[in-house]
Amino acid sequence: MTRHWIDQLRHSLRSGPCVVVTITGVRGSAPRETGSHMLITDGRQWGSIGGGNLEHQSTAQARDLLASRQEDHACEHKFGLGPALNQCCGGSVTVLFELFCEPRYEWLERCSEHAPGEVLLTTFHGGKADKWCQDAAAAWPQAVPGPVQKYFRQQLNEQSFAVFSSDGQTYFAEDLRPRKVPLALFGAGHVAQALVPLLDQQPFELHWTDSRSDLFPPGVKDFAQVHQVADPVGVVRIMPPGTAYLVMTHSHELDEDICDAILQREDIAWLGLIGSETKRRRFEHRLAAKGHTSKSLERLVSPVGLAGIRGKRPATIAVTILAQLLRDCVPEQWR
Repeated sequence: MTRHWIDQLRHSLRSGPCVVVTITGVRGSAPRETGSHMLITDGRQWGSIGGGNLEHQSTAQARDLLASRQEDHACEHKFGLGPALNQCCGGSVTVLFELFCEPRYEWLERCSEHAPGEVLLTTFHGGKADKWCQDAAAAWPQAVPGPVQKYFRQQLNEQSFAVFSSDGQTYFAEDLRPRKVPLALFGAGHVAQALVPLLDQQPFELHWTDSRSDLFPPGVKDFAQVHQVADPVGVVRIMPPGTAYLVMTHSHELDEDICDAILQREDIAWLGLIGSETKRRRFEHRLAAKGHTSKSLERLVSPVGLAGIRGKRPATIAVTILAQLLRDCVPEQWR
């Protein structure tokens, strides 16, 4: 399971100090977006701010900060990605380094509770960063001025990280609510078995359905909601609006029943059906006989997977399906 950086920081501080490295500004082309995090301890690194010389230099600076033991110190550094770092991106990146030495922090404990609507607020000035974690709808701390609060509330409707600078002080707001697309996967055969581990690393809230309990691998419930039910069609009715559906059961008859139930909903984000062009044509004919219009049937994507990548190995098919899901279902800022 992919660990959120908040959880990773809490875990790392049990063993000693840790530096959190965060991209707080990007101009031009850069390998990662604002809000990307990397954690550095004496012996380990977690996460990435884009690799290359930028990450190499940032890691070295973080280790220098660790060695200094300047408790709760914070500093910003601007990196040019052209001649200075010999990277071809050509833009510039501002990076915030924060050293945490204590095993527990009030804001961190609150963040780790994962209450809905959480926002992490940071004020940075003069080598010190103060943090608050709270419900986005609640009153924000007075240390964050009203105009800044208004700006953040607007920005966090569309993105997960926002920055505001004024009078030598910088403010950061990070929306900690998981931004994931609900994905209902029907079937636990070979392709699904190859696909599910890849989904763990991506912004999907996975619901995995099959009637056979022995096919779900150990540990899958750590990152997926498993529905081991005799009637998979019933799962369609409980899925939230905006769900993407992927159908690949062991039975064509069951596939048809599931697709029929999905197409009766007007609020689906996407519907993919594994199979050939022949299977698609047969399904369109049968589903039309059940009352589905041609416009409704246009929502059925089959075959699934990016065109142009041929192969019948489950691992290959899984990669092409994941790429298609990311392209068609996930907003760019969530990827």
